[in-house]
Amino acid sequence: MAGLSKSAAADTAAIGPVLIPAMKKEKYDAGFSVAVTACSSTLGVIIPPSIMMVVYGAMAQVSIGKLFLAGIVPGVLIALAQMCYTYYIARKYDYPSYPRATAKKATVSFGKAIPTLLLPVIIIGGITTGIFTATEAAAIAVFYALVLMFIYRTLRIKDLPKLLKDTVVQYSLPMFAVACAGIMGWLIGYLHAPELVADFITSITESSKGIFLLIVLFLLVIGTFLSPLEAIIIFLPILTKLGDIAGLDPVHLGIITCLTLACGMVTPPYGICLLIATQIGKISTARAFVSVLPILFITIGIIVIGVFFPELFLFLPNTLMADA
Repeated sequence: MAGLSKSAAADTAAIGPVLIPAMKKEKYDAGFSVAVTACSSTLGVIIPPSIMMVVYGAMAQVSIGKLFLAGIVPGVLIALAQMCYTYYIARKYDYPSYPRATAKKATVSFGKAIPTLLLPVIIIGGITTGIFTATEAAAIAVFYALVLMFIYRTLRIKDLPKLLKDTVVQYSLPMFAVACAGIMGWLIGYLHAPELVADFITSITESSKGIFLLIVLFLLVIGTFLSPLEAIIIFLPILTKLGDIAGLDPVHLGIITCLTLACGMVTPPYGICLLIATQIGKISTARAFVSVLPILFITIGIIVIGVFFPELFLFLPNTLMADA
């Protein structure tokens, strides 16, 4: 789902109504059901292709293809860590399990899903190989998705005008937010805020790793009350200024920024994924947040590992797109 939707909120809204009621029906703890659904949905902006990485790459003039490749390793690590935690909780509370699907059934299901699973492969493959740009990839993805919808008979021609109308309306709303965020970002630069923040942070530490950790802390705070896209656009001048001072790789800074801001999608008061999941699970945000904390700490731990061992995240883009 992460590779198909490219949006954490869309993942929560699409999967939550199916998984959360089913887990509660099987006597899973409601807080855990909400937490694991919301936190796993943040992979939508980490696993490429990612809308957040496209915006960051375009605004910061960083290779979007490299950002996509840099997101694979941390995305897989976070997914595996969440799986291990879920396995631990499931064993601890003896949650029910079911027999595995037969090889035949799994093969048939995989075969039916291949055309849809090719969508992220086409996008990532085309961008990383230089066949088309990120903007062209979006157009190709829309056309391919439309073809699939007709093949699977989930869309009728008479429904197309309404679909296009809804798309225009839904697309325009975040664009207003992006436009306002862009003005705010310009104002921050005009008032020399990047230099002021940089001077403050360098007065605390001049170590590149120390500066990087303070950037992560800064982004964790910002992410609690701003959406990731708005945060990137508004605070990008500050981030790039600090990155230049610390001598950080632009791709490394970009992927850590995206990973850290993704945490804000499950932390109140913004926490859009958490809010959607709590509405579906019909529990309080406070109860859900307590269940989120262990998974959140695991994710932050992986981010810190990425700060101290940059090649862990960068070996794929540096190997496959060395000339980009």
